[in-house]
Amino acid sequence: PYNKRKRIAMTGCLMFAARKIIFLVIGRDKANVVYDMLHSGDTGPAAYVAHHAECVELFTDEQAYFR
Repeated sequence: PYNKRKRIAMTGCLMFAARKIIFLVIGRDKANVVYDMLHSGDTGPAAYVAHHAECVELFTDEQAYFR
């Protein structure tokens, strides 16, 4: 990735086949993503997965939760 952080990329089919999906979201720069996951429609990939997968858990720090 352009920011040189290590990532794991998965397709939607692989994610929806999982028994449980856990999102760990930290940092102020991710607050909009967390907001979309909790309060909006399917506005982004994380929100789409969160709304359509069978078992999803979301863990955040305070900076990611409050925008």
